[in-house]
Amino acid sequence: MSSMGYVELNMEDSNRGRWNPRIEYLKETVFPTTTSWAIETMEPTLYEAVVAGDIDGFIERLERFVGEKQLAAIVILEQPSLIGNTLLHVAADSSNVEITQLLAHHFPSLLTKRNEQGDTALHLAARAKMPKTVKVLVNIAKTLPPPSSDDDAFLRMKNEKGNTALHEAVMQESQEVAASFPLPEAMMQESQEVAYCLLQADYEAAYCVNNDGKSPLYVAAELRNTNILTRLLEDEIAADGHPVAVLEKLRGEKSPVDAALLHKNSDMLIEIASKTPELLHSIEKEGKSPIHYAASIGYVEGVKFILEKKQGSALVRDNNGFYPIHEACKNGHVQVVMLLLERWFDPREFLTREGKNIFHVAAERGEDSVVKYLLRAPRLAKFVAQPVNQQDKEGNTPLHLATLHARSRVVFGLVRHDNIVNVRMKNGANLTAYDLAVEKSRIAAMWSSEKPKLEAKVKLASY
Repeated sequence: MSSMGYVELNMEDSNRGRWNPRIEYLKETVFPTTTSWAIETMEPTLYEAVVAGDIDGFIERLERFVGEKQLAAIVILEQPSLIGNTLLHVAADSSNVEITQLLAHHFPSLLTKRNEQGDTALHLAARAKMPKTVKVLVNIAKTLPPPSSDDDAFLRMKNEKGNTALHEAVMQESQEVAASFPLPEAMMQESQEVAYCLLQADYEAAYCVNNDGKSPLYVAAELRNTNILTRLLEDEIAADGHPVAVLEKLRGEKSPVDAALLHKNSDMLIEIASKTPELLHSIEKEGKSPIHYAASIGYVEGVKFILEKKQGSALVRDNNGFYPIHEACKNGHVQVVMLLLERWFDPREFLTREGKNIFHVAAERGEDSVVKYLLRAPRLAKFVAQPVNQQDKEGNTPLHLATLHARSRVVFGLVRHDNIVNVRMKNGANLTAYDLAVEKSRIAAMWSSEKPKLEAKVKLASY
């Protein structure tokens, strides 16, 4: 039995009404062979009837085509439009609930058919902000065998972008929230209702990621949609009544906290922390936590917020051994560096897997403002001589790396502090920073002299 909490829909039973006997008769009409008609494009008159919501006209035309073409009704219904839509796609996109219900109930195989963009009818209904249509499709789907071993597979079917119907619903609702003009309240409510319906039907869909590695949770935060994000976080209760382990469900994928940090949205951070504070300390596949990300983009308030919730988060390493302070150093965010040093002020202790300290990563990336601060910071005075001359696992000091990567401003800044910077130190290749500079200059000079000869050879070879 599926764990999904499906939404009940109060509509007239699709097994009643004047259309059902005619559809049942068409379903039972079979033909001995399949003709070339089966691969033709959708009949335009059927398309028009569905868009117009003309059920009687639709059934009359379907009856005529079944007789004329000697094809089963399902074959005609599956004939694609120019972009690969079936007639169920057309009905769902046109908000014709009765035709959608009629087709989905009698021809359920249409539910999992995809168009050229990989969209099912449910994707189109969600994108079109049609809550009644979405409920019809969801309720009919729950009565059918799953299309795969996963009971919730239909609701989690993905299009070419990797989006589920819930992704589409969240994106559409978020676009309305971000609209520059006022939208009718009813339109906003319908859009939210689609997302809520899909979430209620399958709560775990909130964690399905698309091709960009983004879940509906992440998308809601990325698009600054507090309404949807709050609802997604509030509905972390499974059908059996037990709470959902959010971090476990994310499985190391992008956290909505990262999206809030990206946009430096403090309100979103506060909302997330109030609902699921454990997300502030989630670890992604690369081993990075939200504070790594906040430090990398220089979001001082975000770093402060996370540290207030858990001071120890500043001392978490990623898979490469990078602490948050390494991220701040290599991206030139001095204020964040200052803030993080308050949590552990001895720079000798911050080492990556390659043995690089914060001087190394700043020098290698050419972040002279960080290097200058570290050299002059009063609170680091008694430590600075050791880390500024410290060797990584290849024997390189920060000066070696700055020279190797042609970070001239950093090189000059370090050399000017020759009272603490040992310019004579040799790396694992037995070279000083000066030796590296000479070698780079020699190679550059050699290339400069050889370049015309090489270009002449290339030109000659092209004839």
